[in-house]
Amino acid sequence: MIRRLRLLGLLLALAVAPMAQAVCVAQPPAAVSLGNQVPSSSVRDGSLNSNGAVFISCSQLISLNLLAPTDLSYTVTASTNNFQLRSSQGYNIPYQLSSQANFAQIIDQVGEGYSSMNSIILSVQIGSGLRIPMYLRTLPTNTPSGTFSDQLTIQFNGSICLIRVGSICTLRENLNNAITLNVQLTVDKTCSLTASTLFDLGEYGLLDNVPALPMNIDINCTRTEGYQLYIDNGTYYDGSWRRLQNAAGNFINYHIYHPQNNTSLDINNPITAVGSGTTQRHQPLIQLAPNQQAAVGVYQDTVLITVSY
Repeated sequence: MIRRLRLLGLLLALAVAPMAQAVCVAQPPAAVSLGNQVPSSSVRDGSLNSNGAVFISCSQLISLNLLAPTDLSYTVTASTNNFQLRSSQGYNIPYQLSSQANFAQIIDQVGEGYSSMNSIILSVQIGSGLRIPMYLRTLPTNTPSGTFSDQLTIQFNGSICLIRVGSICTLRENLNNAITLNVQLTVDKTCSLTASTLFDLGEYGLLDNVPALPMNIDINCTRTEGYQLYIDNGTYYDGSWRRLQNAAGNFINYHIYHPQNNTSLDINNPITAVGSGTTQRHQPLIQLAPNQQAAVGVYQDTVLITVSY
């Protein structure tokens, strides 16, 4: 009888012995880039997207069906620029973080995060770890060119049950560490030019009755980016005048005037301006030389409009 009592005591001691524990570690990805030399128009007109992943490494092989939905969580505890990608000139591009590709849950403030993660978010990596995706996207911003960055500090907590006997966890690994996540974006300067392919002076019997015609030229250049707009001398330039020509080889002299002064607009006398990131309209004037006579016909010339930046 005494021997049986001793054996029962031994079995009971085995059943209540402390379960084995180890430590899991969160490992950050390399810096997440939202783009390199991205045109500023792309940043202004839409969102840029990128993603990375935090890898949770443990000493034992993980089986996803052993995870409880509330076992793991993370919180953003710091952001150098308060969820703004910032350039050295002090310009900002706001961005958001999520662990879901559809951004069903958005993190854009310190103190936010995921209070629980499930199998939709988590994926088992080959070996002994979990992969937690980190999706990032910018918000549309009219910004200058430059290199923009931010750094997040993210605290991971929880535990992973690796071995269960019924409802009892007999092997658990804990997670309690912070990582830094670096986010960066390089924005490139850009300009676009929009103008009509035909500037029609109309039909007149006397050249002195032809009014000056404004050329509507729209420029959209990166915010704070300087640019120059000019027009070449055309096909029939004679050294003094741009010229229109008809099919018979007759000419009509004309100028294209700088909109800010009464001088010819050309490569040596361009329109100089600074981009705003929005459309800026310039209106050089086409004007015929006075006191001309011309034979009947259709006169034309071809000029090249250029924006340099």
